[in-house]
Amino acid sequence: QEPKVSLFPPLFLQRRIWVLDQMRKYHVTSILDIGCSEGSLLACLARPAPWLPPPVPLPPTDPAESTQCPTSQFLAPSQDPLDLYPSFIAGLDISPGDLQYAIEDTSP
Repeated sequence: QEPKVSLFPPLFLQRRIWVLDQMRKYHVTSILDIGCSEGSLLACLARPAPWLPPPVPLPPTDPAESTQCPTSQFLAPSQDPLDLYPSFIAGLDISPGDLQYAIEDTSP
């Protein structure tokens, strides 16, 4: 009988943790997942964890901008390496069915 191998956490979670750690380390905000399959990683990235702090507003670079309506200021990801706020995600896969599922799972 072959020995049963079990990984904790499961291998797919270990991979996801590694990817997220690398993204935080290098402040990655644009992602292209080649071979995304059904988009499970993309879905995770499309919905940041609720316990992460929200993006912080950028301070105005021009004093004249500070008089504008606050809604006209752009929000940007925090530069804190613990935060993860991708501004662009995309997936690529050979299977049209898997891509359709990924689109549905990551749409806002």
